[in-house]
Amino acid sequence: MGAYYFYQRTWHKENWVNKEVLVEDDCFVRKFLSSSHPIELNVDAYHVTPGYVMLDHSAPLYSSVDKKKLSLDYLIRGCTLLLVQLPITTTHLFKQKYHSFLHMLAGLPMDYMISPVVAPRLLTPAMVRFFGLRKAPFILVELHTEKDMKNVAWEWLAQAQSYTRIPIAPFIKVKGEDSQKLYDAWKKTVEHCDMITLKDPITEHPLTSNNLRRAGIYPYKGDLMPGGQADYNLHLHDGCTVIDDPTEIRYHGSVPDVTIMNGEVVQVNQEIMNDNMIGKHRKVSIPMHFA
Repeated sequence: MGAYYFYQRTWHKENWVNKEVLVEDDCFVRKFLSSSHPIELNVDAYHVTPGYVMLDHSAPLYSSVDKKKLSLDYLIRGCTLLLVQLPITTTHLFKQKYHSFLHMLAGLPMDYMISPVVAPRLLTPAMVRFFGLRKAPFILVELHTEKDMKNVAWEWLAQAQSYTRIPIAPFIKVKGEDSQKLYDAWKKTVEHCDMITLKDPITEHPLTSNNLRRAGIYPYKGDLMPGGQADYNLHLHDGCTVIDDPTEIRYHGSVPDVTIMNGEVVQVNQEIMNDNMIGKHRKVSIPMHFA
């Protein structure tokens, strides 16, 4: 789409602001090159949200026979970076499993990262170092009860984080009050062991601004910041804000009318514009750098 700019109501840092956005080629920029001939894009009919960064929480790609079709379902929902779960069920051959799965994901129509999911009793310092060096966004530990956190060498795992600073976060598999109790118990473990973790719980909704920063995904994805990929969603509005109270993130359940990924229109009214899109395996920058 070349170089263009717009000024509109935009979701930024968990709040609605009026924001000027400049795009050149496939990135947000602070200013245009002198040789550019930018045009003004009229988006008055829309509110703008960043391209969503989502974990494949409700529909994992790992077990899907048609990973491309499933990833397109996430794209239609406004996701422009998909964090794909990789279940690790043994302490052996996890490196080979990672590389094999990465090969299987080649050709996905959207950008992606791999997030390993491990039972606490199986997580080892070697895994923490390996996935940190591969610049995965975070490691998820699957929790069903507080007993899952017992007899785990959390101090050793925290020590293994010191080199790459990859967060270890809970993937809580219960709901309601039990979920909150388990999350509170997790926070106590983190504080006791001085472990690096995410700020907010992982859910089926897009990652929060806090989590994007802690994982090292921000500012390249998930926000409309100079230097980041030009990913954003357009939501038609009736003259009112998408949400009345910024603390209620109801837009998470709102399917965008238009999605732009890497500066190009990829979906309009839930119709994919290009069946031949190929995304990239993205890596985090520096975890905790902007936290």
